[in-house]
Amino acid sequence: MSQFEEHSLELIDLPLVLGRLAGMTQTAAGAGAARALSPLDSPREARRRMDLVVEIQRRLELGEPLPLSALEDLTPLLKRLASPLSSLPRTELWQLYYLTVIVAGLRGLELEDELYPGLRAFLDGLKDLDDLRERFEAVFTPQGEIRDDASPELRRLLRERESLDERLRGRLERLLGRASEDGAVRERLITRRDGRFVLPVLRDFRGSVPGIVHGQSKSGTTLYIEPLDLVEGNNELASLGYAVEAEIARILAELSTEAARRREALSHDYRLVGELDLLQACARLSRRLEARPVELTADGATVLRSARHPVLLLNRGDRASVVPIDIELGGGYQVLLITGPNAGGKTVALKTLGLLTVLAQCGLPLPVDDGSRISWRGALLADIGDEQSVAGDLSTFSYHVRRLGEILDAVDEAGEGALVLLDEIGTGTDPDQGAALAMATLERLRSAGAWVLATSHYDSLKGFVYGAEGMENAAVDFDPRTLEPLYRLTTGTPGASNTLAMARNLGLDAGLVEKAHEFLDDEYLRLDRLVDELEEERRRRREAEHARRESIEELIRVRRETADRVAEIEAGKTEELLRIKRELQNELELAEAETAAAAERLRKTERTPTDAGLSAARNRLKRQREELRNLEKPPPRPEKPVGQPDREMRVGDRVRLEGAKNAADLLELHTDEAVIALGAVKMTVPRDKLTPVAERGTQPDASLDNLSLADRHVGPELMLRGMRVEEALEKLDKYLDDAALSGHTTVRIVHGKGTGALRFAVLEYLEGHRHVEALTTPEHRFGGTGVTEVTLC
Repeated sequence: MSQFEEHSLELIDLPLVLGRLAGMTQTAAGAGAARALSPLDSPREARRRMDLVVEIQRRLELGEPLPLSALEDLTPLLKRLASPLSSLPRTELWQLYYLTVIVAGLRGLELEDELYPGLRAFLDGLKDLDDLRERFEAVFTPQGEIRDDASPELRRLLRERESLDERLRGRLERLLGRASEDGAVRERLITRRDGRFVLPVLRDFRGSVPGIVHGQSKSGTTLYIEPLDLVEGNNELASLGYAVEAEIARILAELSTEAARRREALSHDYRLVGELDLLQACARLSRRLEARPVELTADGATVLRSARHPVLLLNRGDRASVVPIDIELGGGYQVLLITGPNAGGKTVALKTLGLLTVLAQCGLPLPVDDGSRISWRGALLADIGDEQSVAGDLSTFSYHVRRLGEILDAVDEAGEGALVLLDEIGTGTDPDQGAALAMATLERLRSAGAWVLATSHYDSLKGFVYGAEGMENAAVDFDPRTLEPLYRLTTGTPGASNTLAMARNLGLDAGLVEKAHEFLDDEYLRLDRLVDELEEERRRRREAEHARRESIEELIRVRRETADRVAEIEAGKTEELLRIKRELQNELELAEAETAAAAERLRKTERTPTDAGLSAARNRLKRQREELRNLEKPPPRPEKPVGQPDREMRVGDRVRLEGAKNAADLLELHTDEAVIALGAVKMTVPRDKLTPVAERGTQPDASLDNLSLADRHVGPELMLRGMRVEEALEKLDKYLDDAALSGHTTVRIVHGKGTGALRFAVLEYLEGHRHVEALTTPEHRFGGTGVTEVTLC
């Protein structure tokens, strides 16, 4: 059994996706590659393909698809070129010609290396077939016919044949005229039989036209007679026809020889054209799915944020109608058991994880949100659905047991790194024994290093997972009032099956349901109530957490708006102070000038300067200097009263991290550590490294002298990835102002690659910004085109 066996791939719906992908291709090679798409050998290869898909998707969004067209399967033809041959048919040679035309169009694309580095490198790998294309163009018309001037000899023969044809037509017209006067023909029509000119003579007039009969009409009333006067001319015309065919055959044989000589280049470019067609189809699929590239890691957990099943998206055509789910596996646990009611989305969750893992390893973007990543898996093994076989004399349980044996053998062979999907593990037999078998299977798979996503209804299995190392429970959510499934996945608690309640909602007799409820034992009812209580408690916690976060966000918003307003006022005050300082400086300069002028006048009159003569000027000068010194003094800071203890920090406070210039927002507070937002960056820091900046709830000092622009200090990097364009540009504008005030000369704007829409908007905005002097793109290892480095004025 292969690492990505065909049966498992069918169970997760991969063939359905690949069939839709093949329908988006334009060439036979691309369609074949789409249907045969399989996981690549390494994360690096998958990342390279994913980057290429994103670059082509960017061109599609700009209305600039790759210049590809319908192209038949050339594989058999190219194989025949490798063996000795006399000549290829005209139609096959024309297909080769069409290939050279496509290659020329691709090689001639003008691409910006900054925007399309991968695609540019890919196209540079195409071989130059221009010489062969020009030779083809000299032989074929755009419609695939042989050109009259394909060779000088062909042109001569065709002209000679055309001239002879016209002469024979003239002679036949005269013969038709005489025959028509005699009543031997009904209509004066130029007629050919087997390439020879003939007269359509009525049978009753056979003797009036001497010649050779070449056939008759279906009714038998008309004979087609070649007049003796035209026999020699017809023979000559036939001879010229044979000569033309021979010349065309010679040209095609010569062209076939030239094509055979370039067979390796033709084969190479045909393969690359098929790959490009596949990549463009992947880009089209990515647009349909609103997919984005994800991080591929050789280790670490798989994290899917707001993941949607591709087949559901393709079938429904409306992203909003497909409920997203969050799945994590491989971090703190290797085994995740999903429980909950039927029709709640458990199987869809299995297929979503499996399918998205395989598609990512094939190099395709995924319909997920930012923050998603895929951990590279060496094998995928699945047991999904009821595969009982009447022909194979297998019951449901027998099939699942046999399948479990195959999966365990494959995991042992693959070693660590397998992803196993098990739907309703242990089903089809006695619940106690089925649950015991499921426990042993999960433990065996975990010990072997496999990652497992499984579903079940067994309550004892939920309890086993709760206490097992490396395992975790998850539940598909449902509305506790209506019991309608919500198709969401919540990790950390098991789900209740609610079988009887759902049966009642589906219309089953209420008395029957109540009777069934009486048969449940006390232990089951206690566990069921416990699960319900956990679900209710989880709901309350979720609502409380949501309300808490909203309060924190509102507090931070108000605090930032206040800080912005204070900064505006401070900026206005600074401008006013500068104006006053300039006025005083002018007055000081005037006073100094007056003093100097007075002293000069006294010297000219040979009088000694006295206080009486200069007192007014000196007093004015002294007063102005004192006012300037007062303006330049920093405002006094209020001192902490002696003996007053430091107040306790609370969530929502503005705090300062030891060694940092700028203030931060306090998001979470724990015993030994805290979570703060420092600009656009969240971080966890020791609690004792934080000090409060101002009393919570106090208003800014009305004097403004207690405020400083240092509170607007920001870090050298801004994270915009995942934001909407409008939101990102608003945040970028404020950040650039703060960065300039903070004294930064260079900052990094992280906008991500994605489809390119956010990046283009950011670049366009930066190019005309008042604080921006220059823009650069760093090396690939420092972010590449996902980052823009900005030199500030």
